[in-house]
Amino acid sequence: MSQIVSHKNAVRAQLKEQDLHQALDNAVHNIHRNRAQCLAEHFSQWEEMRTEAQELKTAALEHLGALVEQFEAQATKNGIKVHYAQNAADACAIIEQLITERHIARIIKAKTMVSEEIGLQDYLHAHGHEVEVSDVGDLIVHLNHEHPVHILAPAMHHDRYSIGKIFAQNLHVAEEHEPERLMQIARRHLRSAFEHLQMGISGVNFAAAQEGALWLIENEGNGRMCTTAPDIHVALCGIEKIVPSLHEASTLAQMVPAAGLGQFVPTFNNIILGPRREGELDGPKEVHVILLDNGRAAIAAKPEYRSVLRCLRCSACMNFCPVFKQVGGHAYLTTYPGPIGLALSPQLHNLAQCGHMLTMCSQCKRCAEVCPVKIPLPDLILQLRRHYVEQAAHPDQETVKRMRLLRLTFALFAQMAVSGKLWRNLMKKSYAADFFVQLTGKALLPPAKRWAYGHTLPRLKSTFYRDIAQIEGVEVQ
Repeated sequence: MSQIVSHKNAVRAQLKEQDLHQALDNAVHNIHRNRAQCLAEHFSQWEEMRTEAQELKTAALEHLGALVEQFEAQATKNGIKVHYAQNAADACAIIEQLITERHIARIIKAKTMVSEEIGLQDYLHAHGHEVEVSDVGDLIVHLNHEHPVHILAPAMHHDRYSIGKIFAQNLHVAEEHEPERLMQIARRHLRSAFEHLQMGISGVNFAAAQEGALWLIENEGNGRMCTTAPDIHVALCGIEKIVPSLHEASTLAQMVPAAGLGQFVPTFNNIILGPRREGELDGPKEVHVILLDNGRAAIAAKPEYRSVLRCLRCSACMNFCPVFKQVGGHAYLTTYPGPIGLALSPQLHNLAQCGHMLTMCSQCKRCAEVCPVKIPLPDLILQLRRHYVEQAAHPDQETVKRMRLLRLTFALFAQMAVSGKLWRNLMKKSYAADFFVQLTGKALLPPAKRWAYGHTLPRLKSTFYRDIAQIEGVEVQ
């Protein structure tokens, strides 16, 4: 029950943040506009591409075991050292061992959600190692002691004024609000951090089994600094990121920026085939890739849930989610927020612990419509909701009473809603309409209390239904 209370408090806290709502609203609407323009101008066969991407990711997941073995063999031949991590603790321990054995003093991490998933920075900090971050968005949330609010835009919830304050307080510079000056501050700080860099840590967008190659996408170029400037590059790769070859990866790489940001192509595509070879002027002396399971193999073994592993981490689902836009990513209390987080996190972690967050879905189905690999997110969330309820074998008496009252309330509402005559008779009089609004809005119905907390119902005019009828040319009895 403590997780439910924490979640409820987190949601209520975020609902009160007006600046958060404004920042998220501005950001997602810009993305909507850019995406629509990008698809119209550059992707005339977008739906056909979605189908192709869905099919190739589905096929890859069906042969995941063989692809993992093929990738390991070819990557090893290329000079990459491959490690397996069954869980988050294993992955963190592998990196900490590399740091200790090689006496690493300066570490910088590119933006990677897998590092957030395994709690890498907290783990290394507890073992006496400090980690810098290379992405500007990551830098903002890192300085403000926050977790990313969004998969692609970690600091989406901050505007230029709050960013100026964060930089001034933490980097000891004059407070600036102009984007150009803010970027100059970030650039100076990050460039100094890259000096004498010894270990760079990155994520992986796609891993090509046939070539034993790592494909990384980014927009800033700082991620490339993490993979070419240090002596050691460590790549964190969820096993679901492995695809048969660079050919399939190239198809998927086109879709990530278009779906998630409305961008035709990413600024940088980095394909890494191994460590620096003789005669080459840059690149790390060692490349390590950590293949992380952390629950993925178990999901892949379940046909009814396997489709969630098709995710490209493009963030399109959360950009169009009405719930995410109201509360932001922090209210989910998981690494992956939004619809993909609801479908993925209870399976990666524990359904009993975080299944209550499955209520953060209105079943509007917009996420399924915009997903570039056609993940049926609303259906997966409903299945997980059902399993979560089924697992609650011993609910307390308060929960039992609340569920009974909830079922009765919805049964009565359903009876009223499906009867046009009864609905009109209840609503066409002003006192009846006002009573209904007040009854729900003031949460006089106990099951509506939680729902009413975040909603404000309009007052209905006494002639509301008659006005609608006149517009539609229907006679109201």
